Amino acid sequence: QWIRAVMHRESGGRATVNGRPITSPAGAIGLMQVMPATGRWAGDLAGRKLNLMDPQDNITAGVVTLRFLTQHANNRDEVIGSYYQGLGAVRKHGFYPDTRRYVNSVKAHMKRFGG
Repeated sequence: QWIRAVMHRESGGRATVNGRPITSPAGAIGLMQVMPATGRWAGDLAGRKLNLMDPQDNITAGVVTLRFLTQHANNRDEVIGSYYQGLGAVRKHGFYPDTRRYVNSVKAHMKRFGG
């Protein structure tokens, strides 16, 4: 359920707005709000090219990224925060204030979804 909570925090669980894939001002795409470079990296981990405009591939990119973070982060909060801020930045600087809010928001969604 926590992956669903991340997705809900990222996009509200919506793949499109007005028929177009959701994109952020920073360039993150789709349900899991994956940056294009992260999508290419996730595709390498998944063993195939991922089309971030395709909802299933977008979810795959997010899940692959979260799986990697789960294997390398110290705890669930660090996984969630690193999805937002980046693992290197979390380790170097700790959570930025907006990252702490992000983690708390995802955890609130987890409770709502029963996770």
